Amino acid sequence: MNLAAQLEYAESLSPIDGALLARYPYVNEAALEALLDQAGQGYRVWRNTALAQRLEGLCHLAAVLRQDAQELAGMATLEMGKPLAQSLAEVEKCALLCEWYAEHGAPLLADQPTAIGPV
Repeated sequence: MNLAAQLEYAESLSPIDGALLARYPYVNEAALEALLDQAGQGYRVWRNTALAQRLEGLCHLAAVLRQDAQELAGMATLEMGKPLAQSLAEVEKCALLCEWYAEHGAPLLADQPTAIGPV
């Protein structure tokens, strides 16, 4: 591939044999700024979303991870070269982590007074 084409696309290569898996076009600066602005808007909405709804979202994410485990694990195996069993275990670990934070998130985020000595 020539240098000009390499500057237009990021390439995903197989760690096993170096085969080209996919090409992803780079975005220009204006598109990047628009994406960053969109992410900032999403953050402002999310931070004002009720905690119960955010925790429910984590439970939903865990369910989607499990539902799509074969596909997600297949991508991880293809892109990282790890055995499928390890990729499946990683997807399950992510689902368990989502559930753990859904269960423990409220206490972790609760206000806690801090005792400090004289300054």
